[in-house]
Amino acid sequence: MNHEIKEILEDLLITGNTTAKIVKEKVRIGEKKLKEALHNAGYEYRNSDQKAGTM
Repeated sequence: MNHEIKEILEDLLITGNTTAKIVKEKVRIGEKKLKEALHNAGYEYRNSDQKAGTM
């Protein structure tokens, strides 16, 4: 599971990638569930020009 989270976090750093796009292309859960999982893992992000993440 940690490998999958790491891959998702790396994908979020790519310009133009959003949680909606990643859900559509890579994960088999809804966008809301993905956002909740990332939040519960301690990851903070925003969908804007620059992505920021902390773990």
